[in-house]
Amino acid sequence: MDAELKPKTVSGLKIGKFVDSYERQKLLGTAEVNVHKIIHMIEQNDEDLNILKAILSLDKVLARLELSLLEDWSDRQMSSGRSAGRGKKDRTRAKAPARRKSYNNFDGYTSPVI
Repeated sequence: MDAELKPKTVSGLKIGKFVDSYERQKLLGTAEVNVHKIIHMIEQNDEDLNILKAILSLDKVLARLELSLLEDWSDRQMSSGRSAGRGKKDRTRAKAPARRKSYNNFDGYTSPVI
């Protein structure tokens, strides 16, 4: 349980605040391995094609992670009543129209009484 509460990083970059599912932990681990693999390949002057394949593999992992995070975000928005573009302000009660200033009490000059 403690592992789920610690912020996860990939090569020093924080991805999300907390990881709350086993699938995301696996994806982050895979992404971290891929990043280190790419760095090692660049340091060893590996062929460009191999580096490109490793980068594409990392891109796929990060896309799956992003999709997982977006699905959770979407679920939270739906459950909080903010679906279909309706934000919190749209759900508040309409305000009463502003009251008109009264000119009935004349105090010697033409300014309205507030």
